[in-house]
Amino acid sequence: MDPTANLTEQREIAARLQHYCSHGPTQHTEPFSPGQAQYAYGVTHFLADAERLAELVVALDEWLQKGGALPEPWDRDPPVTFFAPQVYQDDED
Repeated sequence: MDPTANLTEQREIAARLQHYCSHGPTQHTEPFSPGQAQYAYGVTHFLADAERLAELVVALDEWLQKGGALPEPWDRDPPVTFFAPQVYQDDED
């Protein structure tokens, strides 16, 4: 499995689903992603996208649980922790 391709497809589908939820069925004049044909996005497409998104989420989750590599956008160096200098107080006798 290619986790980066999986994440990319999840993001594309999520964008379509969000658009549909905000605007309802529409006739798009531009493709949602490069190489995609123009088409009317309706309930049938919504359900197919929802099913595919669920498949991708489950596949990526299983991949990660088995120790698979992170998708490239998530694969970053560990966060750097900065420590504030401690302020020492003199003991007052």
